[in-house]
Amino acid sequence: FKSGGATQLAEFDAIMERAVQEGKQWDIDELLKNLKTFTRSFQRRNIRFLGVANLDVFADRSNYIFGRSEVNGAYGMISCRRFTADFNGDTPNRKRLVERTVKQVLSSYGSMLGAPRCSMPTCARAYPHNLEEHDAKSSELCAACRDCFEKALGVKLKRPEKTPNPD
Repeated sequence: FKSGGATQLAEFDAIMERAVQEGKQWDIDELLKNLKTFTRSFQRRNIRFLGVANLDVFADRSNYIFGRSEVNGAYGMISCRRFTADFNGDTPNRKRLVERTVKQVLSSYGSMLGAPRCSMPTCARAYPHNLEEHDAKSSELCAACRDCFEKALGVKLKRPEKTPNPD
């Protein structure tokens, strides 16, 4: 903030607010470019930026995506717009919205850490082709993805607690 970053963040917030007001679909690569531009003064070694937007986004030939990030990079952007009940005509469910968003954060952040795309269908980082597949995934990382996170971050992650078998 001392280096003028507060002004840059305010400009970025204004752009994002206009985006929400316009209600159209947005190119996620343009959003990433803006995130990079407006966080430039905050760039440091080992600092990563993950933008979260409530905008409907697309990329390349995909008419919608949930997120995109730089592989082995410092930047990623996710959209929770298609996770929302109002977008899908569902009953609002905050827990479901948080779970969907956490899975996407893990997927995008893993790419930023250099973890390869996961092919384990139940892993939070598995690529979903639609919202139903996204919902079917676990909110946990598979062993291979967990190892990638631990290696990249240099820490041991807390293991999920095992649920006792009711039988």
